[in-house]
Amino acid sequence: MNNRRETLQEKISSGKKLKVLGVYPEFKLGFWNMKKPLAVMGKKATMPPNGLPLVLKMMSDSPYSDRFDFEQIVDMNVESLSPDKLKGVDLVVTSAMVPQQRSHQQVIDMVSGMENGPAILAGGPLPTSFSKRVPGVDYIVSGEAEITLGPFLDDLMTGTANRIYTEGECLDRINVDLTKELKPSIEGIPIPRWDLVDMSKYFSIGIQYSRGCPHHCEFCDIPVLYGHTPRTKTPDQMVGEVQAIYDAGFRGELFIVDDNFIGNKRNAMEFLPELIKWQKEHGYPFNWFTEASMNLAWPGNKDLREAMVESGCNSVFLGIETPDPDVASAMNKGQNTKMDPLEACKVIKKSGMGITAGFMLGVDGEKKTIFNQMYELIEDAGIPDPMVGLVAIGEGSDGVGTALYERLRREGRLKVKEETDGTNTHNFYLDFIPNGEMDEAEIVNGYKDLLGRLFLDEGNYYQRCKNNHDLITPNPHVGKSGFSLEKLATMGRFMKCLAPKWLGGDGAANSKSMEYLSWVIRNHRDQFPEAAAQVVRHQHFKDVTTAALDADAYAPKVESLYSQLVGKAGKIYDNCKDKGQEAIDRAKIKMAGIAEKVVRSAEKKYHKLHDSFREGAALNALINLRERIAGKEYLPAFAIAG
Repeated sequence: MNNRRETLQEKISSGKKLKVLGVYPEFKLGFWNMKKPLAVMGKKATMPPNGLPLVLKMMSDSPYSDRFDFEQIVDMNVESLSPDKLKGVDLVVTSAMVPQQRSHQQVIDMVSGMENGPAILAGGPLPTSFSKRVPGVDYIVSGEAEITLGPFLDDLMTGTANRIYTEGECLDRINVDLTKELKPSIEGIPIPRWDLVDMSKYFSIGIQYSRGCPHHCEFCDIPVLYGHTPRTKTPDQMVGEVQAIYDAGFRGELFIVDDNFIGNKRNAMEFLPELIKWQKEHGYPFNWFTEASMNLAWPGNKDLREAMVESGCNSVFLGIETPDPDVASAMNKGQNTKMDPLEACKVIKKSGMGITAGFMLGVDGEKKTIFNQMYELIEDAGIPDPMVGLVAIGEGSDGVGTALYERLRREGRLKVKEETDGTNTHNFYLDFIPNGEMDEAEIVNGYKDLLGRLFLDEGNYYQRCKNNHDLITPNPHVGKSGFSLEKLATMGRFMKCLAPKWLGGDGAANSKSMEYLSWVIRNHRDQFPEAAAQVVRHQHFKDVTTAALDADAYAPKVESLYSQLVGKAGKIYDNCKDKGQEAIDRAKIKMAGIAEKVVRSAEKKYHKLHDSFREGAALNALINLRERIAGKEYLPAFAIAG
């Protein structure tokens, strides 16, 4: 690593330009990583990185702009990274979230395995919260780049760069407007370098409107990272970003990536009329979706809902979290207690926006009825794709922790655990000791059963899809475009998805899915494209749920194999113990062969697991089995016999 830094500094000192390559690591299979639905739409990934092209633009606009040559960004969710793509590169810039850790490490390993490989600059939530998880990078620019990137570039160009740059250490070196929480204004942030991204590969393009959230939800790390004061871009900035994406040739979905778009309602209501005006002038080329808090449904926010719909918003992600108002109050989510969640969902859907929502289990105060309550709310509200997970404590190894983490630490309820993988769903363990009506086993088993009811029971899935169609008023401002070859190609891929596997399809057509599609044609013909998309998405959620449950069942299966081996060893020993040492030695050889078959059987089962779910408990179970068999721990009676 030091050699890479020295080589980089030598090139800087020589006055030569630095070849810079942005690399975005891959996400493993999960709730949001919809490879199969995206393939039907002819896309490679949901959305390109947003922060990475922004950082590269900030480097382009820095006083050192003439020192950099930028390569096209390599998004590993779209294309593979190879040493050939790294040849001649001087600086690799990565941006990674925690779920991308494994792929990020593969980037580090690839660079480390090269002779004269490039230096690595890492940013994003992963190195910001868990700098120890990126030990092989040369530089870390943590926190918000408006604070830390400039000082890093200054030092890099003068040969005095440190390895880690944090917000606190850089505040006195920058000339940026700050809030009372010492967070930077985002007015004036440049438009990302979209010219470094192949937009045709993506279903949607992300735009950030704001940072920060005014609420104080106990489990959430957004205010910890970005503050409680929502900082927004100006209407002109946002319209400029939308125009830039339009000029780049992209058409389709925009994702306003804020954690709470309505955190600053006043500013949002200043921006939305400008977006409405732009959309009307350009024929509504974009639909958009975002995340919002439950107060969006309040009567006083009718004007906000109407403006969002008229500007092309067709969907929102809501943090419903729980159907129990007492539990919501306990997690300090008061905005969810002012209105019944089912009624809130109906209000939002009637206004013209669909709903995806987050739910969590394992929260203090939950009763054993929570699983049925949550299931009934999801079904009745017609939320086809709910993101249900066990509550995460929000620990940050670099001192960034949520209020929940701090409380559990004070109460002595934290468990010694493996590193979090940053995913919100399909994990089957708690990071802490629960103190309610249920122990961890009851919570986890209830969660697994709920996932099965939601995603593996096709009747349940398609019934809530029907409920969704009945409840929603389609947004009249979206989906206006007519026939296109792209749509025809998508329909062809959809038919392939429906086709049985023996015909080369994905087998999505069955009695439940076809009955659902027929029902939509009869009752909501104008919503058929969304219905087709739901059928495809269901295949994804079935795959994720099945893969996660299979991986969770692996460790018990391995333990069962080992128990059977020990039992067989005991029986064989009983049959030969009175026949002399020679018979015992032959039995040992026989048992060694049987044990090797057990290992091969366990390895075969392991490799059938989806790659994204092999780490953790499954891998540990296989390693433990190998070690016990290598140490002949299954032969206690034979050991006594010598």
